[in-house]
Amino acid sequence: MVVSAAHFKDVTNGYEKRTDGLWVHTGKFIVKGGPVDLPAGSIDTAELAPGAAQALIGSYKANPGWNTSVVGSWVETPFVVNAACSGARVRIEGQMAAHNSVKGGGYYGGGGVKGVATMGCAYWNAPEAGYTVNSYVIDYYTPTAGMNRFALFVQNVTAGTVTFNAAVNAMLFITEQRA
Repeated sequence: MVVSAAHFKDVTNGYEKRTDGLWVHTGKFIVKGGPVDLPAGSIDTAELAPGAAQALIGSYKANPGWNTSVVGSWVETPFVVNAACSGARVRIEGQMAAHNSVKGGGYYGGGGVKGVATMGCAYWNAPEAGYTVNSYVIDYYTPTAGMNRFALFVQNVTAGTVTFNAAVNAMLFITEQRA
């Protein structure tokens, strides 16, 4: 009896018989219902759909030359990202370059959500008035589902004015972790 290739495929559903008598599936593996427990390393990045593991949901890159003289309180900067979140954890990455107008002036840098500073990530102490220092904010946060406002924050701890260096962009990137 002769069986066509199409009929063989229909009958075997993508399986082929190996020389040891066992059947091996060589076609596309489709799972319907229920979880699948795969060994580590069985899926590589080429097999993930874009945005399946993580996705950039908002970013800011500019510098309007902002400053503050408020002392002792966290102040939200204009470096803000409004992003629609699913409720999954996000990675917050920011960079800012600032200086204090007073020699020895201290100030904190950090990030926050919905107008509230949630992470203090750096402290500077100006060795000279006007000495610019770069700061980086890297943290994880689980926001509520829906629109969220993420921002860079600064807290001036001594008299003087904290000024963001207009020659260097402030940056803020919000990446949702999906897997």
